Amino acid sequence: MSTTYELVRNQAALFDFSSEGRFFIRGEGAAEAVNAVIASDLEAIPELKALNTVVLDEAGAIQAIVWVLKTEDGVWVLCDPDRRKLLGERLVASAMERTAEVDDRTEATLCLAVIGPAAQKIAMAVAGEDVIGIPYLGFEANEQTDALLCRLGYTGEFEFRFIAARERASELRALLLGAGAEHGLEIGEASDLPLLMLEMRSLSQREYIPEGTSPIQAGLHWMIDFRKENYPGHDAMHAQKANPGCKALMLQLETVTPPVGDQAVRIEQQEVGRCVHLAYSPTLGKTIALAYVDAALAWVGVVFDVAGEDARAVSAPLFITKTVASPQ
Repeated sequence: MSTTYELVRNQAALFDFSSEGRFFIRGEGAAEAVNAVIASDLEAIPELKALNTVVLDEAGAIQAIVWVLKTEDGVWVLCDPDRRKLLGERLVASAMERTAEVDDRTEATLCLAVIGPAAQKIAMAVAGEDVIGIPYLGFEANEQTDALLCRLGYTGEFEFRFIAARERASELRALLLGAGAEHGLEIGEASDLPLLMLEMRSLSQREYIPEGTSPIQAGLHWMIDFRKENYPGHDAMHAQKANPGCKALMLQLETVTPPVGDQAVRIEQQEVGRCVHLAYSPTLGKTIALAYVDAALAWVGVVFDVAGEDARAVSAPLFITKTVASPQ
């Protein structure tokens, strides 16, 4: 079990997400410009709320998974580092057709995240007692830390992100580490996050979603508002609802040693899919896998064969986290 995994599941870890893309879209047409790019409906949420959604191409393939934060003055859009250029181009093109301006604030800002069961206590220590009132997918302009404080997250644990001016990096990091010392807060390794996400069936685009995959195939249909009348990929998504071809499925194997490499998923020796990732889950004490299988067979309870081992399709999240079991 890695130190980061242990911290996130039992205490808290501090991550630097400053390399992720951060755009701020402002102007009279800001919300409209962002809404024209994403598959969810920004008009359906109030200010100071966030959306976790996707940006698609016209064929319905996922181009970026994004967080969208709606403020009084404009809209923040956050994305993975390797999607920054693509997303920036999409946002600028949309803004040019409307009364809006895109400000890429990635270099001017930082993003530090505290993740784990103790994250809320740490956030309250540095940002004030009112932090407890921030709901999941909520955020606020926090005066005590002079930062945009967001409660987001993919791991099933508390996650509080602090977005602030880049020059405050050392100060804010020291503040968080000092407040978190009594809770065992340490610096975490971002490379351990994909496993923590996978246990909750939250998918890292880089690790678990092959290029060309649609949200329906990846099981991210909840990131789409199918009532929305128009967005890139709209027609493809509605056509694919009836026949996606394949679907992502969580599998659980009893073995503690994950099979190595690209593995076929079989039923009665017939290949019906492929595993894109297999890993050992320390919490479960078993191997878990994400596989894309024939949609007709993608049902919880079905037992497949992976490298000669029984692999049972299971629902997610795979277990109840400490944050959920004992909310603070």
